[in-house]
Amino acid sequence: VSYFVSSDFELVGIPELENSFQTDQSELVSTLAKWAEEGHFKLVIRLHPNMANSPTKDLEVYNTLSGNKKFVEVVMPSEEIDSYALSKASDHVVTSGSTIGLEAAYLGVNTVVCGASQYSAFNIASHVSTIDELMVILKQPNETRPNASVIQAQCIDMIISLKYFNR
Repeated sequence: VSYFVSSDFELVGIPELENSFQTDQSELVSTLAKWAEEGHFKLVIRLHPNMANSPTKDLEVYNTLSGNKKFVEVVMPSEEIDSYALSKASDHVVTSGSTIGLEAAYLGVNTVVCGASQYSAFNIASHVSTIDELMVILKQPNETRPNASVIQAQCIDMIISLKYFNR
């Protein structure tokens, strides 16, 4: 499972986000790390590159989650990593509204968005509003990937809609 941490700049662009998920992103990531340490899955936490200039204490909150390297790995904002390759290598991509959820879905990866996103109306990813709903999805066997052509068509519809909406 890969969790892509959204930067504050990304979250500001999602006005529907307020109260759309039962907890904040920091608590959500801590819960995912706990589940990983219990052996449910291996977790990679990817901090958004825009967080490179975040206060050190904010970044350390995430870095301390990687105490058990066997199950939890944290990729800091300044570390070079191909987010698309990480997405493709993951059974699930989880995010709190980041556009990487849209991109991972386009690549055919099972994507779960915790709360609202700019693409929630396009049925591109699973959207959940509680930690329990998230765990149900992550516990399901992941033998198949979504139908990429259908998801890709929906992604293109969304992009076209946004283009005309912005005008």
